[in-house]
Amino acid sequence: MASFALPAAEDSPIGRLGHVVGHLVRSANNSYLAMSWLQQCLKTHHICSQTVSQARLDRILPTRLLDVSFSEDATQIVTAFEGGGHIEYATLSHCWGSSPVIQTTISMLDQYKEIIPLDELSKTFREVILVCRSLRIQFLWIDSLCIIQDDPLDWERESAKMADVYSGSYLNLAAAAAANGTEGLFFERLECIKVRCKLSSEEEDDIFISNSPSSYFMDSRESPLASRAWALQEKVLPPRNLIFGEDQLHWECHEELKSESSRKNMQIDQSFPSSLRRYLSSKPSLNEEVSAQSKLWYKMLEAYSRCELTKSEDKLPALTGLANAFSRRSGFNYAVGLWEEDLEMGLLWKSLSPKRHSYPLRTEHQHGHGQL
Repeated sequence: MASFALPAAEDSPIGRLGHVVGHLVRSANNSYLAMSWLQQCLKTHHICSQTVSQARLDRILPTRLLDVSFSEDATQIVTAFEGGGHIEYATLSHCWGSSPVIQTTISMLDQYKEIIPLDELSKTFREVILVCRSLRIQFLWIDSLCIIQDDPLDWERESAKMADVYSGSYLNLAAAAAANGTEGLFFERLECIKVRCKLSSEEEDDIFISNSPSSYFMDSRESPLASRAWALQEKVLPPRNLIFGEDQLHWECHEELKSESSRKNMQIDQSFPSSLRRYLSSKPSLNEEVSAQSKLWYKMLEAYSRCELTKSEDKLPALTGLANAFSRRSGFNYAVGLWEEDLEMGLLWKSLSPKRHSYPLRTEHQHGHGQL
């Protein structure tokens, strides 16, 4: 059975009356809407402001960033940042996929510090640079360009800083619908049929009939990006996520969930990963139980074990950022995917089947709050 949306332009008479559910989804590169979401968060969200302020206290800037203001048709790698400062940068969360990805290597580093022509970048990279410019964000962090990919020492050092890189970002840009760099951020929008509607004896307005656009939950949990193991920490750690879905934009921060087609803010999900995001951004309290905190970690492992890795040896490195953030919040001591404070229970795991991944199991009898 097909489902349909009946959106109206928010500045139209019928849109203002609220009789039609949903906004008209406009052009793919909707920089005005993205900027309005960002500014509203900066100006009115108390929890987001507190979280960002706390992250800045001990913030260490990434070793390398891209300066997207360098030239209209080029960018460059910049380094030698001192302390946390007031430099704001965006991060990109994307799928490498099977297509070639431009990478910083030992031999190319000096050249990329001078110039990286935009026409040498993938469609996703070019478009994320355009978004940063439209949002007036000068600096951008992209993994393949800001980590020296053929230097094992640099890769090990920089991948261990993932928690700092993403939690310290101004805004994370998630290319959720793109399976690789050739697909970009902006997909073709749904076609709408315009219908004239009579509101009263003297007033008429337009409504639009279209197939229902992709939802926030589809684009954030069932998209190509959602299947990527590295992307889990990239979703949980940043203070704000701007998600480029299959046919609309979504916004996610500590206080709001929004979709381009929705007339109202969605209720923040109480399940994982929203629960882990709230925990990591909250302050410790004296009465927190070890079991309640470790349950969040094992919920994360359950989701993580369903994700895909191009290199099996990345299984633990892709967890490092979340482990560092969880350790700072909980005070627990990390032990290769488990925690010393909960080691006995952490070792009680089994594989559900040869084709499915493993995850720690807890019973209601053991901890009184159900199974993971």
